[in-house]
Amino acid sequence: MFKFSVVIPCYHSEEFIGKAIKSVKEQSFTDYELLVMCEKDDDKSIGAVRDCGIEPIIDDYGSSGAARNAGIEKAQGEYILFLDSDDWYLHSECFAMLNQFLRFPTDILSFAFIFGKYGYTSVLGNNGHLYPNVWSRAWRKSFIDKHGLRFPEVSRDEDIIFVQDALDKKPEHRLSDIPFVFYTYPREGSRMQEKERDENGS
Repeated sequence: MFKFSVVIPCYHSEEFIGKAIKSVKEQSFTDYELLVMCEKDDDKSIGAVRDCGIEPIIDDYGSSGAARNAGIEKAQGEYILFLDSDDWYLHSECFAMLNQFLRFPTDILSFAFIFGKYGYTSVLGNNGHLYPNVWSRAWRKSFIDKHGLRFPEVSRDEDIIFVQDALDKKPEHRLSDIPFVFYTYPREGSRMQEKERDENGS
C-alpha cells in the first residue's frame, strides 16, 4: 500500500515522457508507485520510459481513457494522481505538500496549476466553476472503487465526464489554490490533436 499511485498514459511521448517521469522521481516524499501505461506498438515511447529506469505497463489501450482505467485497476495507492505524459510536477515538494493536505478526510483534493504560457490558473475558473481536469486533483482510490468510476474509452471529453460523475457522488471535496502541475497545451501528435483532426475531417 502506497500513499500515491501516479498514473501516466503514454502515447507518442518519447520527447516528453522523460521530464514527466523525472518530476515524479525527484519528489522528496517517496511513498508512491509510478505506473506508466504505454501502447504496445509505440516502441519509441516504451524505450524512452525504460531509459528512465521505469518498466512500462504495455497493452493495446487505444485511448487515454482506457490507459487510465487500466492504471486504476493496477493502483495500490491510497490516492491516485493522474499525470499526462507531457506535463510535470512543479518542484520536489509537491507530494509532501499534498500529503499534508490529505491528513484530513478527503475523497478529492482539487488544486491550482500552471497553464503553459498563460501562467498561474486558480482551482476555480473566472466563472467560479471548477476546471474538469483529472490531473489537477488527488483522488481517493477507495472512493473511485466504491462508485465504480471509470473513464469513457472512446470520447475526447473523458476528463469532463469522469470529473462530473465523481462530483455527482457528493464526495468529501477540498480545494487548494497552490499549484502543483505544469499543464502543456495539447501538443502535436497527442490523442487530443488526432481526435480534433478526425472530427474536423482533416
